[in-house]
Amino acid sequence: ECWHWGGVASTLQKLRQRSFILKARKIVYDALRHCPGCKRFNAKPAAEPTPALPAFRVEITPPFLFTGVDFAGPLYYKRENGRKAKSYILLFTCAVSRAIHLELTMDLSTYAVLQALQKFINRFPSARNFISDNGASFRRADAEIRLIYNHIARGEISKWLTETKLTWKFITPASPWVGGFWERMVGCTKRCLSKALGTDRISD
Repeated sequence: ECWHWGGVASTLQKLRQRSFILKARKIVYDALRHCPGCKRFNAKPAAEPTPALPAFRVEITPPFLFTGVDFAGPLYYKRENGRKAKSYILLFTCAVSRAIHLELTMDLSTYAVLQALQKFINRFPSARNFISDNGASFRRADAEIRLIYNHIARGEISKWLTETKLTWKFITPASPWVGGFWERMVGCTKRCLSKALGTDRISD
């Protein structure tokens, strides 16, 4: 049991109530400094050093050369018959400038990802490297892109892919903090939409 909770002054005051000791302050100070209980309670919290940003986050690059990708939602909209339906936003954010581009998708399928990706590339031809979490639609889209590169087939999407080389990297599974630079932009987008739309249901 440790009675040093008051520090040197309080401990010294308690000690002098019983006896007078020469150089008592130094003795009390040394005792508190080597007390295991005091060391434990007075220890400073651990502080991990913040690692440096990766090179692709700080280099001067064309817009969206390195792009973070993530889904936001669901968002609810009103169909032509007045019924409520579910949709999603596929968010693209530049790793350097933090600019964002939004594409509305009706679901989380691989086809929706490839369609949105084609629209995005058409608008920003400098986009080449994509980074995302390990979502099934993203994994499948990467596999489809690599398959098309290896075995070029006919079709509009494959023709578009032959004109540009895309790479897709995935963060460590079950570690969403690694993708913080796009998760932050997802939060900003959802907050702005909720303030602008409120509880209104608009059409797609």
